[in-house]
Amino acid sequence: INSKPGIDLDATNDGLTTSFAPSNPFTIFVVWRGRSASGDRRVLNGIGANWLMGPRSSGIGYYANNWAGYGAYAANTTYIQTVKQTTALGFQRVNGVTISGNISSPVAPAGLGIGCEGIFAEPSDAYVCELIVYSRSLSAGETSIVETYLANKYNVTIP
Repeated sequence: INSKPGIDLDATNDGLTTSFAPSNPFTIFVVWRGRSASGDRRVLNGIGANWLMGPRSSGIGYYANNWAGYGAYAANTTYIQTVKQTTALGFQRVNGVTISGNISSPVAPAGLGIGCEGIFAEPSDAYVCELIVYSRSLSAGETSIVETYLANKYNVTIP
């Protein structure tokens, strides 16, 4: 993506397990580009809980014991997907825009997997360039700073 290296997930069996297990609160940013037109393809996956970020049949999804609203999805488009989660509330942003729909009392992922690693084997057909995790819920201003940095780095248009 924008001539930057990343992880190429082949929609078959590629995945990476991290040793990091964020607990609420946290903020996650992931830069990815999906190749499939549709399908349930987890870019980030909970290792010990049903938790995900990535393209879903209805758009760009975020699940943490319930669904948040969906962002629009198109194959071969680069996305900056942001999830902010506390013990009380979870929500997502896509390319700098807050998506309507929140999750009450969201579960933590109990470990993070990239691609098909995690509690469910739903392998991604995506290219993942960057993953940033903060062990707290960032303020709106801090979130904007990180999203602007990523947008400039990967040539993504945000408002």
